[in-house]
Amino acid sequence: MKEFYRFCSGVFLCLSLSLLSLRGLSQVQTPRNISTSANSQGFYEYLPAGYNPGGTQTYPLLIFISGTGGLGTNLSLLLANGPPMLINTNDWPGSFTVNGSTFSFVVISPQFIEWPTAADLDAVVNYAVSNYRVDVHRIYLTGLSMGGAVPASPMAIRSRPSFRYVEQSG
Repeated sequence: MKEFYRFCSGVFLCLSLSLLSLRGLSQVQTPRNISTSANSQGFYEYLPAGYNPGGTQTYPLLIFISGTGGLGTNLSLLLANGPPMLINTNDWPGSFTVNGSTFSFVVISPQFIEWPTAADLDAVVNYAVSNYRVDVHRIYLTGLSMGGAVPASPMAIRSRPSFRYVEQSG
């Protein structure tokens, strides 16, 4: 009987340590109160697991622009939809595999005070490229409603024809 209790205690200890180590694997999204333009006072930043600012690996950049419900100066409004919500609830896949290649994204979710312009988007992209290990050939924009329309606007397309975007307007 003593051996059974000893065995159960060992199993319990191993499970407890495993669960504690899994908490460290949860995805982290960091609010940054950094202005990228006069129309933005901050953003959420998500860096992939293993991201090393001093390393040589570069990552695709995904910029998520909220709808009008995310406008303002309260960053937590951005957590209601899209990638910020998925990251916050640990439902964001840490990596994506396409044609045998695996990619992990740097995700920046800026909050704008009012409807953003192409110049506001450029400011976010320029900040990200200057401050993160971004692959400049893989910059993706997406958003909901207003946030889907802005990257698809003719001004935004002309300013950076290499952007790839997914529009979700409604």
